[in-house]
Amino acid sequence: MNRLFQKQIVLNLLIVCVSLGILSACKQSPEEKMDKAVSWFTKDLNLTPDQKNEIEQDKKEALDDLREFRKDRMMILSEIEKELTMGKSDSERLKQLYHERIEKRNAFTYKWIEKWAHFQGTLTPDQNQKLILKVQKIRDRIEETK
Repeated sequence: MNRLFQKQIVLNLLIVCVSLGILSACKQSPEEKMDKAVSWFTKDLNLTPDQKNEIEQDKKEALDDLREFRKDRMMILSEIEKELTMGKSDSERLKQLYHERIEKRNAFTYKWIEKWAHFQGTLTPDQNQKLILKVQKIRDRIEETK
């Protein structure tokens, strides 16, 4: 695999993970969390109107996906709770629920990795460099907390 392509995949995965981390760590509404994350990532990029429009469309889709993801999570947690309160848990059923959760999470993550990769492809070299610097700041902050 091409080294540049590998770096882009890692960068996109980091961006998705950080975005999801920002969204899950806040005590705000999903809309506020999304606005905060998008604002932080796109600040200083001088996006074109087309890029801004794409971000807005993706933001709406991401909010819908997060709501659906949250509903699925709550359903699975309810199932797990039901299994646990029955007195004797069915370990195979719990494993199945866990694997369903992982599959849904992975599908969600892969979808948004692809969307970030597409968005990154619309960036100018200068915009891309600014975005890379933002991700490096995040990485540095994470390493400082180790």
